[in-house]
Amino acid sequence: MAGLVSSGLGVTIIPAFHGISSEKIKQISISKPYCHREIGLAWLNQNTLLPSAELFRTFVIEML
Repeated sequence: MAGLVSSGLGVTIIPAFHGISSEKIKQISISKPYCHREIGLAWLNQNTLLPSAELFRTFVIEML
């Protein structure tokens, strides 16, 4: 999304993270209303996950 904005293709609301060049993008903080995000993870129980997907799923479940 930041790449699209830096190319002049609109605006976005994304969480702050390192690596966004401030040369082409103007960043502002949103303090009101309070902003938060939810992250979900879903999979089909009857399907076997690829080993990399299983590692990722296990990592997310253990960390959160």
